[in-house]
Amino acid sequence: MQRLDWLEDGLIHEYEGALYGSVRFEKDLLLEKNGGGTMPVFDVKTVIVAAFPYMSGNVFGGNLSAYASVKDYHIVVKNHLSELCKRLSEQKKGSFACYTDVSPLNEVKAAAKAGLGVFGENGLLITEKYGSYVFIGEILTDVVFEKTTEKESIAGCIKCGKCRQNCLVKMDKERCISHISQKRGELSETEKALLRAAGTVWGCDMCQRVCPMNKNARETGVTDFLCDIKTTVTAQEIPETNKLFAEKYKDRAFNWRGRAVLKRNIELLNEAERTQ
Repeated sequence: MQRLDWLEDGLIHEYEGALYGSVRFEKDLLLEKNGGGTMPVFDVKTVIVAAFPYMSGNVFGGNLSAYASVKDYHIVVKNHLSELCKRLSEQKKGSFACYTDVSPLNEVKAAAKAGLGVFGENGLLITEKYGSYVFIGEILTDVVFEKTTEKESIAGCIKCGKCRQNCLVKMDKERCISHISQKRGELSETEKALLRAAGTVWGCDMCQRVCPMNKNARETGVTDFLCDIKTTVTAQEIPETNKLFAEKYKDRAFNWRGRAVLKRNIELLNEAERTQ
């Protein structure tokens, strides 16, 4: 079995397609507002941060955001990190807990502080090798690492402003297209118009597609994100019941919001096409 001592050598490493770094745990890494995951019961000393690239040339061009065109990252990242936790616990005396998305930490801040990338104006982590097309996960442990990859300060992007200029809502978080596409219930007429203009039924990639720091982003080497890519969902592909929808799309990130949201968004886009 390969030793995992490289996690403590103070260098960024790529392992099974993901980038790994680490930082000492400080309270300033916690989310400012509640709503994330719960901290583990043990006394956290170190945070191992991982960035999993998901982009390939096949994830664009449909009505789904690129991140939703691949297998659900909650499942993929959690599986990778859970296995790593298991191996770490076999090699080191300590406790380990893994998270992705639903985390007590500000994940972008932790990843940037670990040196995995810089903080983009669009709020995303931008890595040198894979751009912003990455999912972030972390392992919290009570093991004190001899060395970490922690940076003294968090670097920002080149601040060219293209993400804001090209965003339909000028990066207004309250009117974010991705946020609107995931809202339950009836949308306002303004929200409907924005969704139609974006041409998406789930998520939005505009700020990433125009970012010059993504121009040379490499494709993922994470095999789970290279198979079963689905960029478009049509009305005919929406099952008649929530149960059937959950079963059909159990490995997709949009599954968590249920059938009604995706069905509504598809109908909105179809209506727009019929009136043109």
